[in-house]
Amino acid sequence: MRVRQHRGSIIGPLILITIGVLFLLANFGYITTSFWLLLIQFWPLILILLGLEILLGRSWQGQVIVLLVGILAVGAIVWLTLNPGLMPFSVSAKTDSVSETRDGVESANLSLNPGVGELNVGRLDGSSANWLEATISHPSSLTLTQDYQVTSGVARLKLDTKGVQVFMGNAAEHWNVNLLPQTPIMLKVDAGVGGTKLDLNGLNVTQLDLNTGVGGTEVTMPSHAGTVTATVDGGVGGLTILIPQGEPARIRSSTGVGGANINPARFPRVGDNLFQSADYETATDKIDLRVDAGVGGITIP
Repeated sequence: MRVRQHRGSIIGPLILITIGVLFLLANFGYITTSFWLLLIQFWPLILILLGLEILLGRSWQGQVIVLLVGILAVGAIVWLTLNPGLMPFSVSAKTDSVSETRDGVESANLSLNPGVGELNVGRLDGSSANWLEATISHPSSLTLTQDYQVTSGVARLKLDTKGVQVFMGNAAEHWNVNLLPQTPIMLKVDAGVGGTKLDLNGLNVTQLDLNTGVGGTEVTMPSHAGTVTATVDGGVGGLTILIPQGEPARIRSSTGVGGANINPARFPRVGDNLFQSADYETATDKIDLRVDAGVGGITIP
């Protein structure tokens, strides 16, 4: 009786090696763009390698060919990652500017829905005539949609991109949104794939609702903004929440795959998945935070 020798797939190990190499390069600072954007750009190579293995992988000669092609693909990915200016393909892009006057606006509800790319939220100069100024770069295949109205002094603005997303070359979106410190704002962010950085310190963000999506996320919470309520749903990727020194906080944490790393000196555990500053109950300015760590873990130093 002939016994068939089972040959395991070599695509899985190659994928793990590639991801490990990219993670290592990102940790040492050689990759400045979002790690998750890189995976999105190069994912079609996985389909190519899987197809080659199906066609050629039944014999040892075929597996050698697939292995050589895989090694060349990994090398090409690393080389293009370190030299993004040499990408052999690109897509046309456009930049939209958004500005909303502060006249007649007493408070604002702001909803941001980036797709595949990077989102940065920061602060405007206090003398600005606008409560919001933004520049959003995106592929020409997408259209920036703006839903804006002001009712009884409350501004409601939703920014989103619609259309066909192209995952290649310079197809990532780049959102830069700056807000006026004096305007009380309820902020909702549904992040897509990529990096998210929200620097809310010095802003009057009274409520934050954040879905981190896929990618690394860093949030600096407001200070001296009264009682700030925040709900953060972690997705896939590391999540870091920075609470300004001297700002009391109560943190309800639901840990995910990566677990939670919360500074016990600043935020002692007072219950099951509950952490709280000693002076939280008596403080005027404080942060009430509910967070789901997701996959990748959460850090609150």
